[in-house]
Amino acid sequence: MDFALARINMVKSQVAPIPVQSSLLLESLGDVPRELFVEETWRPFAYADMNLPLSGEGRSLLKPLLLARLIEALQVEPQSRVLVVGGGGGYEAAVLARMGAEVFVLESDAALAAQGEQRVGAGKAQWRVGDLALGWPEVSPFDAILLCGALTTPPNKLIGQLGRQGRLVTVMGQPGDAVMRAVRMVGISGGDRPDHLFETTAPLLPGMEGANRFVL
Repeated sequence: MDFALARINMVKSQVAPIPVQSSLLLESLGDVPRELFVEETWRPFAYADMNLPLSGEGRSLLKPLLLARLIEALQVEPQSRVLVVGGGGGYEAAVLARMGAEVFVLESDAALAAQGEQRVGAGKAQWRVGDLALGWPEVSPFDAILLCGALTTPPNKLIGQLGRQGRLVTVMGQPGDAVMRAVRMVGISGGDRPDHLFETTAPLLPGMEGANRFVL
């Protein structure tokens, strides 16, 4: 399979027509070999319009278009401090690092984190194995936080680790919902006034369960 051609087609056919307007993001998606961040069995499907399973704790690599739209909503710029939550596979970190961000990855599965760190490469991101819901307060505040899966409740501790104008982007919904919502929460207003971005669906992100139900 010609993965380079598949990557070009992914950007031109799936991502750019939506449209995703960030040229920096489009260039990064075109440069990072997505097939290297999934198990060998799934590599032929790396550029298909589907979520791909990763090893460990029910993790998934989100479909290309959904992930691109979530990343664009973060409004990442070079030198932005970005926390990737549940991103042990490494692809999200690799794309953000290619965009010039200072990337921090929080993953609860140690084996998956070790694999992801190796795939991303030395020095391109900082990694921590720990409780996803607790975030990484020691290195906060962050300009942007990306959650690699859907949540059923607001990530209150993570919102508190945003800078004043920092942005957290995730998908919110309940298990079995036919439609969920991608939302953006800004540090100054937290989860009280989330921006509804678009309707979608995504696999739930294990380890982010909370006590308060989120009202859409």
